Amino acid sequence: MKHLRLRPAARPRRRRDHHHALNQARQDILERIAQNGPLTETLSAIARLAQPNPQTGAAILIPTPQGLQLVASPNFPAALAENLTATLTPTIPDELQTHTLQSAAGEQLGAILLCRTPSAKLTALLAEHLDIAQRLAVIAIEQHNMVEELTHRAQYDSLTNLCNRLTMENRLSQLVMRSRSAPKAVGVLYLGLDRFRLVNDVLGHRTGDELLRQVGDRLRTAVRDSDIVARSGGDEFVVIIPAMVRAGEVELVAEKLRSRLAESFDVHGHQLCLTVSIGGCSGAPGADPEVLQRDAYTALHHAKRQGRNRTVMFDPAMGSAPPQRLEMERHLRSAIRHQELELHYQPQIELSTGKLAGVEALIRWRHPSLGLVSPATFIPIAEETGLIVSIGEWALDDACGQARQWQKEGLSTVRVGVNVSALQLEQASFTEDVMRHLAQHQLEPALIELEITESSLMRDPERSIAQLHRLRHCGIRFAIDDFGTGHSSLAYVQNLPVETLKIDRSFVTKIQQASDRPPLLENVIRLAHSLNLRVIAEGVETSAQHHALLAMGCDEGQGYLYARPLLASSVVDWDRHRPAHLSQVTQHQQPALA
Repeated sequence: MKHLRLRPAARPRRRRDHHHALNQARQDILERIAQNGPLTETLSAIARLAQPNPQTGAAILIPTPQGLQLVASPNFPAALAENLTATLTPTIPDELQTHTLQSAAGEQLGAILLCRTPSAKLTALLAEHLDIAQRLAVIAIEQHNMVEELTHRAQYDSLTNLCNRLTMENRLSQLVMRSRSAPKAVGVLYLGLDRFRLVNDVLGHRTGDELLRQVGDRLRTAVRDSDIVARSGGDEFVVIIPAMVRAGEVELVAEKLRSRLAESFDVHGHQLCLTVSIGGCSGAPGADPEVLQRDAYTALHHAKRQGRNRTVMFDPAMGSAPPQRLEMERHLRSAIRHQELELHYQPQIELSTGKLAGVEALIRWRHPSLGLVSPATFIPIAEETGLIVSIGEWALDDACGQARQWQKEGLSTVRVGVNVSALQLEQASFTEDVMRHLAQHQLEPALIELEITESSLMRDPERSIAQLHRLRHCGIRFAIDDFGTGHSSLAYVQNLPVETLKIDRSFVTKIQQASDRPPLLENVIRLAHSLNLRVIAEGVETSAQHHALLAMGCDEGQGYLYARPLLASSVVDWDRHRPAHLSQVTQHQQPALA
């Protein structure tokens, strides 16, 4: 009897080849998504993946601000595709199978539409392709939406949806460049709402925010579509008039804006009347955009000094000797654009063990010609102009990224303290912004401790406390910074969701010997512990202060005795040499230089 030789089955090989091709297509699409390529090209590749055979046509239907958009594979009928996008609410024909694209949060992102011939069956092969296509489409759409949102946030003011200062400055520079070839002047107006702070103080920041939104809407509708309206920060706005065709056009626009803003505002049942001070200037074709801004801003200050509620056009005599503050503000805006700001980190030591418990992120400005600019010089200017919001957001993002990097290098449990300004707390999107930075760097919330001063909480206690509670619920830690320099008390602090009390250095400097027990300082530490608060002493510079604080039960110390603020790259190395370093400094009456 002859033995039959059986051929190897071809089906397993074809299945392996198919899975290899499928995985390769999936990897190619994921690479497109990672590179943030055009969404339509990515969805087109996903639609082709969803049709594994010629009998199946696939398309992806998604909503956009302009209407429905359909991205189809080559086999999807063109007439059907045209009908689906002809109306805002299309009727899906019976021959189409609809497979919804839904985010993990339940948001409807669109749908995959399959057009199959009557004889075509939903095979296991087609089901596999469809499942992978759905997953990839959701990832691609969510990635695209996130990038769009972040781009919008980077370019527009979150409260008024007007251009922010950075976008305004970029557009002004572009207009000035174009004006060189088309000889038409560019006008700039700076607007400051007179005594706006009274609205916040009397009616609250919620009313103040709504008033700012309405002001932005009026400014937008009072100018031409070609004009640029921006919120530069706080209660100040900027209007740019491109391609002016006649003399005096800046003054005419300014008076039109003042007239529109003079009409009463209906805000939460309150009839509010505003006056506005305006400073303006016009520049010849090719004028320096920074000079235009400076001149208009200088004119605004002259309008306020002359009694407010008026328009003042820039005169060269005003700028013959620019105020030092305006010059410093110009440098600071340039520093933000050119990334001259950096974070240094000062260690916080557990007094009883000498372990590194945390670090505080401190903003430093290294100017190319002025050198290291003191925070005492530029932080007040940043707060007054509203620049502190963008600086604070940058600092938080940078600190989160550095904390994640330290995790990879072995400092897995070191918390990072980041200072938060009053203006940041007043932003409606503050909670969302903090959580976005954490998610972006894949950082546990407990490793970030937001440091807030007493004075920032007292500006709008109701709103600030609500922000703190929302973030605390998400796992964020809070510390009261510079305790003792503001107006609050421990009785007030016990109602806040804070874990840490940072005692101002003015308390610590009163310690001259290790046996000193300043009664006020000792009572603050004792009462803080009764409220389950951790206590950090700032400004520790001598071993006597170290030992006195330890004896009084203070939990942690921060100051030159342990280390000056360090570059991020030096923190890990400092921690490796910490035991010998701390053993030395706590035995001598001299500060340590890192």
